[in-house]
Amino acid sequence: MKDLEALSADADYKQAMEWLQKENGREALLCLEKAVRANPGHYLAWNNIGVLLFHANFRTEAEKAFEKAVAAEPAYLDAYVNLFYCHKDLKNQADARRVLDKIREIDPHYAELPQLEAALPPQA
Repeated sequence: MKDLEALSADADYKQAMEWLQKENGREALLCLEKAVRANPGHYLAWNNIGVLLFHANFRTEAEKAFEKAVAAEPAYLDAYVNLFYCHKDLKNQADARRVLDKIREIDPHYAELPQLEAALPPQA
């Protein structure tokens, strides 16, 4: 994945991770938003924004953040998995299946594939 080391070393991103370790999601979110303002391609920050929003029950906003993460890094499996669960929770079965296909494409041996497949109802 592109720039993983540089993105992880970003000062705002590192500060966000410190806030998360202290279980302060609000401050972490502020730092992550600062990171993506400075670098809109910061896929790690977008994914973490999505996770925070997802856990705060802001599913539609989380979906947008995960979409930005995968747009910035099309091989970022974690963001696709999060996007899958977001679509599933929003009852967007077709979108969840599309994301599941992308996960299979990226890593056909992904250990959680059977669990993801089982999370969706059978196709009609």
